[in-house]
Amino acid sequence: MNQAILTKPRTLLYVLVVALFSAAVLLSSCGTDPAAQAEQAPPPEDIIPDPPPMPTGAPREPTPAPPPAPSAEVGLAEASTTLASTDFEGTTDLSTWEVIDGTDVVPEPSIWEVQDGRLSQISDGYGIPAMFPTALVTGEADWSNYVVTSAVYATGNDEVGLVVRASDEGYYVFRMLSATSGGPTRILSRYDAAAVDYENLATSDGDGYELERWYTLQVAVQGDQIRAFVDGELVIETTDATLTQGRAGVYGYALGDLQFDNFAVQALPDTQ
Repeated sequence: MNQAILTKPRTLLYVLVVALFSAAVLLSSCGTDPAAQAEQAPPPEDIIPDPPPMPTGAPREPTPAPPPAPSAEVGLAEASTTLASTDFEGTTDLSTWEVIDGTDVVPEPSIWEVQDGRLSQISDGYGIPAMFPTALVTGEADWSNYVVTSAVYATGNDEVGLVVRASDEGYYVFRMLSATSGGPTRILSRYDAAAVDYENLATSDGDGYELERWYTLQVAVQGDQIRAFVDGELVIETTDATLTQGRAGVYGYALGDLQFDNFAVQALPDTQ
């Protein structure tokens, strides 16, 4: 048999092996060369489209400024000497006032400030709206028989009111709830400072307060008699002899959105 014929398949196999080896080397060198990689495999285009822009709401209208507050001259016929009076104009000084919070879990007193000539409840002591009662009181510890009057205006909040006979023992408070509260809207309570608790003494089912409207509230204490008025109308009358003297002030929740103006305290004659 011809020897050339026997060796031809071997030659072809050798040539094929060499070709495959050369191709492998070439491919390997392309994998390690950045330029070669750039030519061989261009970066793919983004396959995730950009998200559509988020929808935006219509601009909110600014909260309108309250109209002028009603005068504090709704006093009782038997009222005499003015013990305290302020319309909060031209001052931001509250150094003669004291915060009394109806809670024992917040170490910082709630924030009250004078803004634009009105006394405003701002928030709790950390600048956050909070669901607990807070009062701001002023005056003398030996005040006994008097009537306190103030205009109140709420753009939010859950309760508004006035405080009388405030001392370390507690105070009386006339609370007016919003028109949407679903229960008694006019409540006279006694706050026990030691127990950090409110006891209702009397209630009335009249209209609750509406937002963005001025009301004139009054509370009169004379002996053991306590009377509460809304816009000059007597709404609650009861008796309680637990607290006999103390300071006067304003009340609300530490939620902000609450203003007071034309605050006044007038003496009442002693009962016989």
